[in-house]
Amino acid sequence: MSNADPKGYYAALGVSPTATPAEIDAAFARLEKTLDPNGNVDADSSRKRLAIDEAYWTLSEPDARKNYDALQFAPPQQTPLAPLVECSNCRKVTPEPRYLAFRYVISVVYMSFRRAFQGVYCPSCARSKGLQASAISGLIGWWGIPWGPIFTIPAVFKNAMGGIEPEGTRDDLKWRNAVAYIQRGDKAMAFALARDLRGSKKAAIAQNARELTDSLQAGGFDPNTVKYESGWKASPLITTLHFLFLFAIPIALVVAVMAGVALKTP
Repeated sequence: MSNADPKGYYAALGVSPTATPAEIDAAFARLEKTLDPNGNVDADSSRKRLAIDEAYWTLSEPDARKNYDALQFAPPQQTPLAPLVECSNCRKVTPEPRYLAFRYVISVVYMSFRRAFQGVYCPSCARSKGLQASAISGLIGWWGIPWGPIFTIPAVFKNAMGGIEPEGTRDDLKWRNAVAYIQRGDKAMAFALARDLRGSKKAAIAQNARELTDSLQAGGFDPNTVKYESGWKASPLITTLHFLFLFAIPIALVVAVMAGVALKTP
C-alpha cells in the first residue's frame, strides 16, 4: 500500500488514486460481474466481496473519499514504548532490577519492632539498603527482652544473603526490561536479559525469551557481541560487613566487661 492508498481501497478496485468517479463506478461494475458469477458464497469470495464493497462505498462518496485521501497526511500512530524499570532509591534505570525487602529491628527494653526497607533496587542501592538495615539492627535491635536477639539475628542473616525477594518478581522485572530494550533497538541488552530468562520457571516468560533470542539470531544478531555482566554478584566483603554490624555491639560489651574485670583483679 502506498501513502496515497493507505488502506488499499484503490488497489482493491484496480484503479489509481487519481481515478475519476466514472472510472471508479466502471471498475466496481466490472468486478461485480467477474468476482462471483455463479453466486458462490465460500469464505474467500465473501472476503473479497466485502473488501470491494467497502472500497467502493468509500471512494464513490465525495466527502468520504476526501477523508480517505487525507489519511496519507496523518502522522503515523506509534505504539508507546514500554518504560524501563527504575530503581526506587536512586531513580536510575537498572537493567536487572529486583524487588527486595531488608528487615531491621528496633528494640526498647520489653518491646521489639520489625520494619523493612523495600522497593525495586539496582545492585548498588540494594547493597546500601541492606547494610543500612543490618547496621540499625546491630546497634539498637538487641535491647529488647526477649524478642530483640530473636528478631535481630535472622534479620541480619537474611540481609547478608541478599534480602527477602518475593518469588517470581525477578523474572517479571527482567522481562519487562527485555521488552523495553528491544523496542528501543538495543538488541544486545535485550538479548542478554532474554538469554537468562530462557530457563525461567514461568513458562510464558521462558517461551517468550526463547522466541526473542531465536528471532534475533535468525535476523543475524551475533550473541558473541554481548558484553553485559550482571551487577548482582555476591561480595564476600559486603557479607562480612553485615555480620560485623551484627556482632559489633555484643563483642564490644564482652570486651568492656572483661576489661572491667581485669582492672578490678588485683
